[in-house]
Amino acid sequence: MTLAASLSLLPRAASGILFGVCLIALGCFVNVPTRPPAGGNSAAVQVAGLQLEFPAESELLAALDEFAQKHPRVELVVLSEYSLQRPPSEEFKEWCRRYQRYLIVGGKDFVSDDKFYNTVFVVDPNGEVAFRQAKSVPVQFFADGLPAREQRLWNSPWGKIGFCICYDLSYRRVADRLVQFGAQAIVVPTADEMSWGEREHRLHARVAPTRAAEYATPIFRVSSSGISQLIDARGRVLATAPFPGQGAIIEGRLELGRPGHLPLDHWLAPLSALVTAAIILWLSAKTLLGKISRL
Repeated sequence: MTLAASLSLLPRAASGILFGVCLIALGCFVNVPTRPPAGGNSAAVQVAGLQLEFPAESELLAALDEFAQKHPRVELVVLSEYSLQRPPSEEFKEWCRRYQRYLIVGGKDFVSDDKFYNTVFVVDPNGEVAFRQAKSVPVQFFADGLPAREQRLWNSPWGKIGFCICYDLSYRRVADRLVQFGAQAIVVPTADEMSWGEREHRLHARVAPTRAAEYATPIFRVSSSGISQLIDARGRVLATAPFPGQGAIIEGRLELGRPGHLPLDHWLAPLSALVTAAIILWLSAKTLLGKISRL
């Protein structure tokens, strides 16, 4: 804004030329890749997500059995938010032991009869809950659980993975913290209900590519009824599963390279707000002093 205001002080022809040059430079700057392709020190995991909206546990176990037999190369299986109404039962732990897979599943972690954390659980091939993370920002006016007490990363066999549960990804303060911790990838279990309609699903699906591009961090987002997405560190959507898509499967390679980084506006936005506030105070003081001097 300061630069735009300064251009108005120049002759019209010169300001027009300089404005065009600045606009081209800005366009080039914001489109420069923020991260090179993953190097030799990167790791990759074959991931897959299964879209099922609020299934019964028996239905979910049957779907997982069928999935495991058809997709033997998948190492990490992700289910959506609220796939379970409790922590993973012994049947799900046995599934992980039988097929030697990691399972990420959303459920409820109760602390009392009526209070719970909306939680993502990671079950390892030994059938143990190796990690859990609660939702940081429950949806207001919904029975969406208590806010998480802390955020942590899962030190997976392939690298550090962070979790944003559904609308957590829409909050910069949530995603920023994961990137500051050194996340190499973000997994997003989501419960976009089918009744919300295609427009809401398409709108919500625009968030993940934006986040991946600004943090230079790959994202794997699995929604209960679509649109699920596998996105690389440059914000390119590599695979999707459609809406409505009950039983649809999304599969691909999740590349974990260098940790992501905070976008430039993480520092520029507070600075810009501070400068704006200083200008407002200066102009207000100048106006007030001018009125006093005329008394």
